[in-house]
Amino acid sequence: MTILNLAPLAALCLAVSALPSTLDHRATTPSLASAEVVGLVSDPTWNRDSCTSIGLFGRELWTCRDSQSSNAFISSSASWTDFNSSMLPKIDSAGVLEMYGDNSASEAYFPVQADECGPSAAGGCADGTRYAIWQDSRPMIAGNGSSSNAALYTWIRRSHISSDLSVLDPTPATSLYRSDYAMGLTSTQLPPVTLVNEYFWPQDSIPYGTYGWVQNGSYSYLYGLMTSVGSIALARVPTASVEDPAAYEYYTASGYVNTPPANDDFDAVVPNAGTGGQGTFYYSAYFKSYVWVGIGAIGCNADFYVATAPAPEGPWSTPARFYMGEVGTASCGAYSQQAHPELTNDDGLGNYIFVTYTKVDAGYSTPLIKITWVLVLNPGHDLVSLKQKMEALAASSPNCAEILSKYRNKGDVDQIGEIRVRWGGKDKQFFPKETLVTEENCEAVLRMLALKPGEDVLDVGLEKSFSGTGGKK
Repeated sequence: MTILNLAPLAALCLAVSALPSTLDHRATTPSLASAEVVGLVSDPTWNRDSCTSIGLFGRELWTCRDSQSSNAFISSSASWTDFNSSMLPKIDSAGVLEMYGDNSASEAYFPVQADECGPSAAGGCADGTRYAIWQDSRPMIAGNGSSSNAALYTWIRRSHISSDLSVLDPTPATSLYRSDYAMGLTSTQLPPVTLVNEYFWPQDSIPYGTYGWVQNGSYSYLYGLMTSVGSIALARVPTASVEDPAAYEYYTASGYVNTPPANDDFDAVVPNAGTGGQGTFYYSAYFKSYVWVGIGAIGCNADFYVATAPAPEGPWSTPARFYMGEVGTASCGAYSQQAHPELTNDDGLGNYIFVTYTKVDAGYSTPLIKITWVLVLNPGHDLVSLKQKMEALAASSPNCAEILSKYRNKGDVDQIGEIRVRWGGKDKQFFPKETLVTEENCEAVLRMLALKPGEDVLDVGLEKSFSGTGGKK
């Protein structure tokens, strides 16, 4: 048995944090164990800005903002990427997750309408202004009534901007688009788009759905940025009734109501449900929480923040920075942070997530980063499940792979042996120096660890099993 003291490795390998009991049902702040840039999401034909994505029947569908080819410039595009046999992004030997798909050179994926200075595919107007029909969040799947068809909804504000990107209408109307996928499409065809309602949310209203969404049971929960106060509001709708504005309910301090609140109604604010900058909401079984990952504030940076909540309505933890990416050389060198739950092989339910942002140099690029979270323990774990979580983290952590490589032969498998806790900050008259974790004391030990996370140290024994021999050392 090889004993590894986790004191020096905690931040590098099996980083561990104790979580308050799930009975407390309160938000936790995820902590970063490791971040690895695993490649670039790229298209050999189109240079794309600000991409989001959603998993769809074994592939990933991406929607992006301004996209440029050798002979076209359009305000939005779409593409596919593939998965490998492990259902992880199919990154080639050059480090590229290749995008592909048949985009029109004369029409944006989310078509620009006649009263948005169409037929210009980029929304450019004769007076030098522009309608920037840019999606802020990923498409939401609804109406998936079979295994071969799906409807995907995207809410987009009718943003009218000047040549210097200043906003001409701070509270524009919001359009609802539907992308319809059917199995009859060829591998390079993209789901065709229908404009459901150009003025789904009228001018001066809260643009629910543009800031992100989560789903729970038969309901979809839609977040919208209240531009008048810089905060986030929430509405919900039966997923089968997304296209019916009368089916929506709106969250306020008094609960859900049928009348939409005004854009400056502080009773509609959901504190800490994001920062106001672009991001992604999803549910994490690992944290038993809803998660928001995104930019700290609207601006030019590659900082990623995270917040969690036990319910879509909150209470949300204060968004905390967990990662800083590389900023490009352009005057605005980075923006549009997004998370991609369906790029993981467990739809974001586990201890890692993929994130991207737009990095701007001479053109756009989209770094793909694998974020691994600190191992979260809660008093609900027994000893067996505790060891299983540690083994899974050791197997997935690139830092563990590097640190343990000198101990490992090809085919070896790491298994957790003894786990001991070295107590820190405790009264030595009442506490032992260390405690061996057993099935009988596991819950009590984890409850003690949860009282002051980070104060105590876990010493973990790794047993090496030889493949093919069944032996250990």
